[in-house]
Amino acid sequence: MIKVILADDHDIMLDGYTEILQSEEDIEVIGVAHNGKEVLTILELEHCDLILLDLNMPKMDGLEVARILKRDKPQIKIIVLSMLNNIAYIQEAQELGVEGYLLKNCRKTELVDAIRLVAEGGKYVDDTVTDIITRGYKSTFQVNDHDVFLSEREIEIIRMIAMGLTTKQIGIELFISHHTVQTHRKNINFKLNVHSPAELVSFAKDNGIMPFNS
Repeated sequence: MIKVILADDHDIMLDGYTEILQSEEDIEVIGVAHNGKEVLTILELEHCDLILLDLNMPKMDGLEVARILKRDKPQIKIIVLSMLNNIAYIQEAQELGVEGYLLKNCRKTELVDAIRLVAEGGKYVDDTVTDIITRGYKSTFQVNDHDVFLSEREIEIIRMIAMGLTTKQIGIELFISHHTVQTHRKNINFKLNVHSPAELVSFAKDNGIMPFNS
């Protein structure tokens, strides 16, 4: 029996997941949580094999939960199930060592299959997320008939500029100084030969590096 905790801040999602999983003979939902702190509280009382984890939750988000569990309870498997299909979130979840990543519009059969595979020691990333990762890792672009290489950090900053974030906001999001962000922006503008945020957004649209949830 695969013992599962469900973590999501929406009751309708928790009810739906519970109904799907409780109909499977080899899966048992032993607890539901509305935020990361509740996940940790349940784990003080219950043994769990796998957590189905939303990223965007109050009090303590899914990434922080994953960070704590991979440090303190690495035997617990984690499948991220989220509407956040941005490459930055996916990459961070992967770096933390989660075993699975699904989007909330996945099929019921895919969800169940992923749980079984991960519980047996495998990893599962659905096709949509794999495509996002592949697109996100693109690093060479054609600019005026020349190949231009952009680092992952530069691509990430272009994406944030396209989202409308300021230099200060980008620095806060990436935990770097606004001076560092300014340096990146100058390098990006020089490499791409652009002279305004509007030109940079146009480049992002033309080259498929706009935010994935836009």
